[in-house]
Amino acid sequence: MIADKTGKKLHDKFTRGVELTSEEHAQLEDWYTQQDIQEEQKLIGRSSDDALELKFQKALEYAHQSLAQLSKQLKETEQENNQLRAENRKIRQQLEKLLLRQQA
Repeated sequence: MIADKTGKKLHDKFTRGVELTSEEHAQLEDWYTQQDIQEEQKLIGRSSDDALELKFQKALEYAHQSLAQLSKQLKETEQENNQLRAENRKIRQQLEKLLLRQQA
């Protein structure tokens, strides 16, 4: 559970456009979830079991979003690695040709 003061500070940073670390972003998302749950409990008077279920649903949604973001980042990194491998092959070939010319 994220302290309300910490959540407010992170929210303030985020709304001002300050880039958050992945840990801070996760904390902020947890705080938002806490706020949602508290507000929903006030509005509809859910029982604690219902609130727990809602909390798990929100956590699952957040995990799904995080997984999608990580998957995207992984694909981007894989593409960058493939480009670097191709560049390395070209450089090695050029170096081999240069070494063969020097030996001749």
